[in-house]
Amino acid sequence: MDRPMLDVTFDSGRGPALSWADTVRINRLNAITEALQEAMRQPVRRPTAEEDRALLAHNRRVREHNERVAAEREQAERERQARVNAREAAAVRKSMCGSCFTVLPASGVCDMC
Repeated sequence: MDRPMLDVTFDSGRGPALSWADTVRINRLNAITEALQEAMRQPVRRPTAEEDRALLAHNRRVREHNERVAAEREQAERERQARVNAREAAAVRKSMCGSCFTVLPASGVCDMC
């Protein structure tokens, strides 16, 4: 093999023996390492022209969907802000005299008209 495997044998000169669970974990890691190395040795397959077109079409659909969702959110935010502004404007108009547009005193009766 071209890579060092983790040694699961017991050597009394190096310390305590590994538990069975540790040995299983190390064997599992060795198997994963071996599978990854085998996968890395495989030649890289380039996508076909049809796969490229399909991926580009999918990406375009995703982008269009994201743009639609963003536009809907922006529209909802604009509508919400318009409602807030309308409430604030109504509250200001309510505190003003309808004929001379001065701010009404606490009594609610205009002193200017």
